[in-house]
Amino acid sequence: MEYLHMMKMEDMNLNKICFSSKSIWVLLVVGLLAVHSVIRLFWFTWRLRFSLRSRSSASIKRRKRADRKKKIADNKTITDVSVTEPLLANTNVSCLRKFTYQSLVDATQGFPSKCRIGADHLGEFFIGKMADTDEVFTVKNMWVYEPHSHEEFVAHLSLLSQADHPNLAKLIGYSFLSWERVWVYEYVPGGSLEDYLYDNDKCLDWNLRMKIALGVARAVEYLQNDMNPSILHLYIDPSNVWLSEEYTPKLSTYGGVMMYSREKIVDFPSEMIGTYCYAKPDYELTKKVTLKTDIYGFGVLLLKIITGKKDYVLGDGLPQKLVDWVQPYLKEKRKMVEMVDPKLGGKFENDELCEVWDIAEACLNERPESRPSIVDLVKRMNHLVTPNYDL
Repeated sequence: MEYLHMMKMEDMNLNKICFSSKSIWVLLVVGLLAVHSVIRLFWFTWRLRFSLRSRSSASIKRRKRADRKKKIADNKTITDVSVTEPLLANTNVSCLRKFTYQSLVDATQGFPSKCRIGADHLGEFFIGKMADTDEVFTVKNMWVYEPHSHEEFVAHLSLLSQADHPNLAKLIGYSFLSWERVWVYEYVPGGSLEDYLYDNDKCLDWNLRMKIALGVARAVEYLQNDMNPSILHLYIDPSNVWLSEEYTPKLSTYGGVMMYSREKIVDFPSEMIGTYCYAKPDYELTKKVTLKTDIYGFGVLLLKIITGKKDYVLGDGLPQKLVDWVQPYLKEKRKMVEMVDPKLGGKFENDELCEVWDIAEACLNERPESRPSIVDLVKRMNHLVTPNYDL
C-alpha cells in the first residue's frame, strides 16, 4: 500500500511538472504573439502616419495648384513679369525659347493629371504639345521657394542655357511669372529609369543597367568639371533619369546649386534637396553640401539600380533606409548576390557585381573627403560597360 501511495505521489508530481512546462510554453507563445502584434501595430501606425503626411502634402500642393489656376482664370491676358526683362537682357539666353505661360497651359491642357508623367522635390512633369506645330516637349512646373529671387532665377537660367551633354536632358525654354516658374525640356520618349526598376512587367538587363549608371556618372562629371561655376544636382534619383528609345540615359532637373569654388561648402534649404538619403550624412550633420554630396547620391542610385529597391525597405518587420539595409551585405561579400534584383534572374557576372558593390561602398563613405572623385568614378564605371553599348 505504501508503495502504491508513493507511485501515485510521483505521478502527481510528474503531472504537475508537465503542466508547469506546458504553461511556460503557452506563456512563451502568448508573449511572442503579443510582441509580434505590437510590432505590427507600430508598423501600421508608422505607415498610416506616413500616408497621412503624404496626403496632407499632396492636398496642400493641390490647393496651391487650384489657387494658381484661379489666378489664370482671373487674368484674361497673362504676361511675363517685367522685372525679369532687364535682367535677361544682360544674360546670354538667346539659345532658349521664351514661352508665355498661357501657351504652356494650352500645350498641357491646363496641367491635368492625365498629362502628368512624374514629379520630384522641385515640381511636376507634364507632356506638352503645341497645337500648331505638333512639337512635343516636357514641361516642369516648379513649386516656387522664397529663397530664390528673380536674380537667382536668371543666373540659373543663364548657366543652364550653356549645358550641352548627351547624358543631360536638354533645356530648350522657360516661362516665368511672379507666381509660376516653368522649365521646358526636350521630350525623352523612353520613360524614366524609375518605370523600369519598379514595374514588374519591365526589366533592364545587367549591361543596360551598367550603361545607364555610367551615363549618369558622365553627366555628373560634366556638371562638376565642365560647367563654370560647377553645378550640384542633389537628387540623382531614378525618377530624374530619363531614357531614350535606345536606353541612353539623360539626367534631368539639374541646376539646383551653383558652386563658385570647388572647395566651397554651401548652406542650402532642406526643401531643395530631394530626400535626405541623397545628402546624408553631409547635410544631416552640418546642413551643408559639397561636390562630394552628389558622389554619395550616385552611390544611392547604384544601390537602387542593383537591388531594384526604393528609398525604404521592409527589413525584420520594420522599415529601414536602403543604405542602412544593405550594410550587412556589404560587409560579407558572399551575401552580395542575395541583394541583387530578382528580375535579373541571376544573369550577371559575380566579378562585376563585386566591383559595383565596391564602387557603391566607396561612394557611401560617411566622410566626404574619403569618397572617390567623379573622374575616378567614371573611370571605374567604364570598365563595367560592354564596349558595343553606345552612350
